[in-house]
Amino acid sequence: MAAAVLTAASLGAVAATQGFKSDGGKLAELNRELQGMEQDLLYSGGLPSRPWFKHMVYAAGLYTGYGAKTLPGAREAIEEQQWDTASQYIDVVAGTLNKYSAALDKATAELK
Repeated sequence: MAAAVLTAASLGAVAATQGFKSDGGKLAELNRELQGMEQDLLYSGGLPSRPWFKHMVYAAGLYTGYGAKTLPGAREAIEEQQWDTASQYIDVVAGTLNKYSAALDKATAELK
């Protein structure tokens, strides 16, 4: 199966069908913004017992080796019945996702 390649022209055509303006300069700026958004999913405090894992949406599980866990801070705390930690990381994950959502909303608004 051939990999799909999104060029500025194809992205512009899709954007136009959704009512977005197709401006090559804006699309390049948008692309730069989207590339940096993954950083919004990081938390400087890291995960409980693993402060080197900063990503709040997925990380290797505490007991799964390289097997990924989604929302690992909150999920693993719930699994271990560590309710204070679970509550803390639910708030951290919510803040992280809200920050990401705001950046995505901003990027979307720039296309209109």
